[in-house]
Parts: sequence; C-alpha cells; structure tokens
Amino acid sequence: MIHLVRAREFLSRGDLPMAMAECRESLTLDPHNVQALLLEGEILFRMGRYGEAAEAFRKVTGMYPSEEEAYTRLGNTYLLLGDYRSAEKAYTRSLAIRPNDPVVRENLEKAVRLSGQENPSPGKEIFENGTVTGTAPRTRAESPEPAELTTPREEKDVPLDSRTPTTALSPVPFLIALVVTAFITRSEKKDQRLFSP
Repeated sequence: MIHLVRAREFLSRGDLPMAMAECRESLTLDPHNVQALLLEGEILFRMGRYGEAAEAFRKVTGMYPSEEEAYTRLGNTYLLLGDYRSAEKAYTRSLAIRPNDPVVRENLEKAVRLSGQENPSPGKEIFENGTVTGTAPRTRAESPEPAELTTPREEKDVPLDSRTPTTALSPVPFLIALVVTAFITRSEKKDQRLFSP
C-alpha cells in the first residue's frame, strides 16, 4: 500500500518515472490491486504512451468487468488515439455500470459523432508524427497546449463558399484537450477523496 501512496505522490509532482517505479513495485506485491492497475494506466496515459495505457485499462476490464472507471479511461484513451468505435464501446460499457455520468455521456456522443465521419480517425496522424506522443515522459506542465495540436487541412477537396472560413480547423484538437482535462480532473478529484481525513 505504501508504494501506491508514493506513486500517487510522485504523480502529483509530475515525476512520472518515479510514479511508475512505485506503481510497478505495488503491483509486484499485489498484482490484482485494481487501484494500482488503474494508476499504471493513468501514468502511461500521462507519459503519452496511449497504446500501452489502453492495454493497461483493457487488462483491468478483463480482471474486473464491473470497474466503471477502467471503461471510462479506456474510452478516453481510444478517443485520443482516434479509435472512435472502440471509444464508443468502452463508454457504452461504462454507462451501463454508471448510467448518470454526464462526462462519459458527453464523450460517448463525441465518439459517436466522430465515428460517423467519412474519415473516422482524422486526428490519428497527430499521434503518429510525434506531436503529442513521444518516448520521453511528459509532465502536465510539458503537455502540449491545444494550439499545438492542430492538424494540417487539405483545402483542395473542400468546396468553399461564403459560409466556410478558409481557416476552419478539425474538432480533434479541441476534443483531445477536453478529454485530457476531464481525465486529469477526475483523477485529481479521486486522489483528493483518497487522502481526505
């Protein structure tokens, strides 16, 4: 238990490598600790290692099928990866367990809307070209601002009229910033509940 507390402490300071080391030590002692498993996924998520974070959250859902938080975080991770159909499934499962969560419901609506687009993963190139994802750990202070997440737009195939601005941007950068903010806020609130007297 002490390793889990230390991991959260390091995470709150932005020391992701130390947070991961303590989290993994906690998992060595208790490999089925749901809080440690969720924390491992969260640390990977904050490191920008979204594929590994998704795998960590999938592992939790396999071990604990009624763990709503794992499905929510899995949905958030899929949404950032541009896998909107998988995000839909994860959010739907989360809502089946906890139907009145407005944040999850809103994210589900976004995933449904984005999966219905002609190009179902317009933001995926953001993660593949290294703009967001990298091998180096990233603290919240080093996380990219929403303006850095813009994607280039191909204007040649888009008919322009007087109602269409030539500088229109994809909704993906905004969604990425929104999901990351919600994810971090929920995590911080949960941490506060754990340490409240």
